[in-house]
Amino acid sequence: MLVRLREGYAMKAAVFYGPGRFVVEERPEPEPRANQVLVRVEYAGICGTDLHHAEAPPYKVPPEGVIMGHEFSGQIAGVGSDVDSSRIGENVVVLHLLPCYQCDSCQRGLMNLCLRPNEKVGLGTLPGGFAEYVAVEQTMAVPLGEFDARAGSLVEPLAVAYHAVALSGIGEGDSALVTGCGPIGLLLLVVLRHMGAGPLIASEVSPYRREEVRRIGVEHAFDPLEADLDEEVRGIVGPLGIGYAFECSGNPTAFRQALELLRPAGTMMVVGFGDREVTISARTIQATQLRVIGSRAYNDYYDAALDLMSNGLDLPDIISAERPLEDLERSIKELGSGSDLSKVVIRPSM
Repeated sequence: MLVRLREGYAMKAAVFYGPGRFVVEERPEPEPRANQVLVRVEYAGICGTDLHHAEAPPYKVPPEGVIMGHEFSGQIAGVGSDVDSSRIGENVVVLHLLPCYQCDSCQRGLMNLCLRPNEKVGLGTLPGGFAEYVAVEQTMAVPLGEFDARAGSLVEPLAVAYHAVALSGIGEGDSALVTGCGPIGLLLLVVLRHMGAGPLIASEVSPYRREEVRRIGVEHAFDPLEADLDEEVRGIVGPLGIGYAFECSGNPTAFRQALELLRPAGTMMVVGFGDREVTISARTIQATQLRVIGSRAYNDYYDAALDLMSNGLDLPDIISAERPLEDLERSIKELGSGSDLSKVVIRPSM
């Protein structure tokens, strides 16, 4: 049994055809299997991972012909035979990964590091959100409850930011530096501010994004190419350095700067996605007993992000632009070139 709100079998999708090239095509509307739901995509965010995957090596390039987009929200428009039809019309945000729950990582509670994921949506394997419709396992369509699909488009990056904060062990009153203030860096600052960490300091080369940092209530935002970041940071937090650093840019220089600004026994979270090598001395870490921890995606069903949104988190509107599928290629190029943009979302229905 298939229940639909909309009849028809064709949809628009932005299809990947090699680094930097997306073509809007007509594709068959997906037929949900018995345990799937059909999601009408309302908002699909462009992520830094999408930028890297759309580039030439050293980054992994997806196979041609796939539909990317793993940050998306929308409304359930149809259900498979094993899904309650009452879910039709529900606003949802979609998980991009369905873990196997059986591998070594899953058995240790690290579902975000699943070695054999059952489903991986919008990352070069299963079709993602840069299309009008997507069929996903029903458990991957997480109800948004009181929130609309526009707010839902920020749930995935908020979950990524919260996971890094939770993994770091930072507490109220602890100082923190965030290097790279794209959407993840901005949302990290939002979460840190909400939990009472501080002083908070941002390092960002883009004047537009530094203004975004100040707009969300973080006073200290510096251009690392112009300011003496070491002097500025130690002038704010003291000569010993910063307690926690969250590296979100993937830039080797930012990595080294953040590491060298840590106080003894400080913690650095590596959040940004980058393949360029970073050269550091092991003594830099050993001599002052630093912790360097990687943070990948998130490890729940958006529970923490939705709980934060429901319990007073002042989630700023960091969406700079809403654009149609036809503008996906242009938007990725603009974001990759450092344009005055923060979060760009694609609206397939435009």
